[in-house]
Amino acid sequence: MEIFSLITNITSIILSVTSLVLSLLFYFKSVKQSEKTDSINQEIKANVDKTQFVFDLMYKDMFSLFKNQSDITLNHALNRNTSDDKEPIRKSIESPKESENPSK
Repeated sequence: MEIFSLITNITSIILSVTSLVLSLLFYFKSVKQSEKTDSINQEIKANVDKTQFVFDLMYKDMFSLFKNQSDITLNHALNRNTSDDKEPIRKSIESPKESENPSK
């Protein structure tokens, strides 16, 4: 019986030391992995910021071109002198507030 108790105690000590070693290994590996994850997150954030900057420039240029094109089209439509029947349309486009309030 004493031999069985001794074997059980030795096994218990071996298992406790093994579990302590494994827990320390897992802790250090998780710390290392956490540091890698932080560096990857910083790289991703930098890339997202660069991409956002490029998209902002692209949208700014696109809307600027669209505004210029619409201004050119509007000026072309307003400066056409093909007939006098389009004169009321030109006046309503140039001054929409005056055409909305006919009481003045």
